[in-house]
Amino acid sequence: MKTEVKRNLDKTYLLIEEEGIYEEDYQMHMLRENKIPGLLEVRGRGAGENSQYYYDISCKVSMKTKYEKIPIGYEELKAFLYQLLTVMKEMKKYFLSENKVILDPEFIYYEKGVFFFCFLPRYAKETTNEFRHLAEYFVSRAEYQEKECVFLAYELHKISMQENYSMKQIQMLMENRLERADGTAEITAEGVCYRGGNIG
Repeated sequence: MKTEVKRNLDKTYLLIEEEGIYEEDYQMHMLRENKIPGLLEVRGRGAGENSQYYYDISCKVSMKTKYEKIPIGYEELKAFLYQLLTVMKEMKKYFLSENKVILDPEFIYYEKGVFFFCFLPRYAKETTNEFRHLAEYFVSRAEYQEKECVFLAYELHKISMQENYSMKQIQMLMENRLERADGTAEITAEGVCYRGGNIG
């Protein structure tokens, strides 16, 4: 997988190039015809025997860059998890596989309280394995001045190290935390927290 950032007068794009002839399959059709909250807008094309995907990252910063010099606080970590779970829930409505979302801080983008994810049609890595590495990243970047943040990061890491764990366990962890807070909430694609519903 090759990556490059391209800019023109008014847009910035992340270019991902993969080996294999480009195919305009149902996944690209779904992504083109539907604006799925939390997924970066993408367009694809062929380049000889390779496939190229352009993601609009205008005004956005990667998670890797955002937290390179500052730690992740509890509220931001919690918001990220809700948004990730919400995106995966939305993807199911369009028959898009969660295993094609790149869970690497370099490919997760942030803008005004909202995290955005790259859906790569030719990607084929298990979400649980990808999230395991992400959990390790959270442990290393957690704000150690916030006890709740440290506890949450280590809870995520503990779950991800279990054999044959599932993302449902992450969902249950977050729902249990909400119940302990005496309420329920969901982070929407716009980053708004509201009470009265569960993620599932």
